[in-house]
Amino acid sequence: MKSILRRFLYILVIFALYTLSFLPDISLAKAGTVGYTFLTLGVGSRPVSMGEAFVAVSDDANALFWNPAGLGQIENPELNMTHLEWIEEIKQENFIWIMPLGNSNTLGCGINYLHTQMICNRDNPDVEESFTFSDLAVTFAYGKKVEERLLTGMSIKFIREAISVDSLSSLAIAADAGMIAKLGENLSFGMAVQNLGVSLSALKDEKDRLPITLRTGIGYSTSVKSIIFALDIEKPIDDDFYFHTGVEFSQQVFFNGILSERIGYTQGINSEGNPFGMLSGLRAGIGFMTNKGLQIDYAFQPFTRDIGYTHRISLGIQFFR
Repeated sequence: MKSILRRFLYILVIFALYTLSFLPDISLAKAGTVGYTFLTLGVGSRPVSMGEAFVAVSDDANALFWNPAGLGQIENPELNMTHLEWIEEIKQENFIWIMPLGNSNTLGCGINYLHTQMICNRDNPDVEESFTFSDLAVTFAYGKKVEERLLTGMSIKFIREAISVDSLSSLAIAADAGMIAKLGENLSFGMAVQNLGVSLSALKDEKDRLPITLRTGIGYSTSVKSIIFALDIEKPIDDDFYFHTGVEFSQQVFFNGILSERIGYTQGINSEGNPFGMLSGLRAGIGFMTNKGLQIDYAFQPFTRDIGYTHRISLGIQFFR
């Protein structure tokens, strides 16, 4: 137990140093002053429908994007694909492959791709011009169970942002680091630093800063994981704090499958709260996994009647060994 505590404190010191090194940037940054913002969109129907409270849970393939430390608790290879119908005909695709290597070592790779249909450029009303833009991040991750109750992980991502006008593009490289500590039989604590890195080239005039984000949270599950509660606190570099809460209810149904219902809420802690209204903080979804490891998940997020609603659907499979 003393060894676990020592390692736990060691990881906390590392995260504290990471945080302190970026405090000047965080204190000076304002909303809308960073680039590559597609990296801040929630990945995976299950985490999003739980209010994006997942940093201490991270027990499936989505851990690759939320907290790479969670990869260390995955026992079987997993494939997961998610499609997002975002606002203004913006779409996002995610592909994740997880491969446990044995001895609590796990590798993962993922693709995060955001793209849009043709957009009319209205900067100059005398010129009819349309363009498209796309964002791509390719991630490689490693997670490990260091002790029975301590997991750590990190990932590296290669990022490209492109606009069809004049074939503009920019490149960046970033890393995530995370840890999960099991504080009890059913209680876990998680922490992650996301998108630490640099822009290698400018899209137009100046290089964009990456959307560095600090996340910490707790997760609690009943003995058979029939109910999971989660609470996260998020601090983006260019915004105030956000609180995320979520719950998942699971029960065995027909053909020995598992049906899960999820609901969550995200609340911004600033003068505006949630800028699109209280309803925009709501997240909800449902999922079903067969006894063969095939899983389908759905997440719903409302905004306003004028802006519309967003839908995520995920398809995953576990290859039981």
